[in-house]
Amino acid sequence: MNNIVQLNTVIIDTNILLLYLAGIFDISLIKNSKLFYKYDFKDYFLLFNYLKKYTKFLITPHILTETSNLISKGITKRNSEFYKLVIDKLLGFQEENLNKDNLLRSESFIKFGVTDAGIIQIAHRKNVMILTDDFPLYKELIDKKLPVENFNHIRQSHLS
Repeated sequence: MNNIVQLNTVIIDTNILLLYLAGIFDISLIKNSKLFYKYDFKDYFLLFNYLKKYTKFLITPHILTETSNLISKGITKRNSEFYKLVIDKLLGFQEENLNKDNLLRSESFIKFGVTDAGIIQIAHRKNVMILTDDFPLYKELIDKKLPVENFNHIRQSHLS
């Protein structure tokens, strides 16, 4: 593992990426889609401002697939319009591919599934910040002493 944390680089987990993209497209989706039941407009703006400190964004094919599937399941009836608007943002992300055999043989795959196992492997290999709202993934990364922030903790700190 690389011991130097790449402070300018972040992997955004699926739910947070979806919140970010929805806010870019049409902030009213956050209020009107059941996918965002725990978020509101303020959360989008908090996320948008939080992400300004990063200059490099990483994505895995698995995060992209999950995000696309969730969009297709009903974030908006204007999916093609949504994709056209956010595609430039996503093209700016660096893709991190993972070796399928290593991923499938990892302890993390059995415990968390393919997307989170991939995030754990990249965090371990590249030592980049992970932004998630998934507590089991957050706890696993903390236990492995990998850089992670839980968006729910960021939200709570702004309420006080």
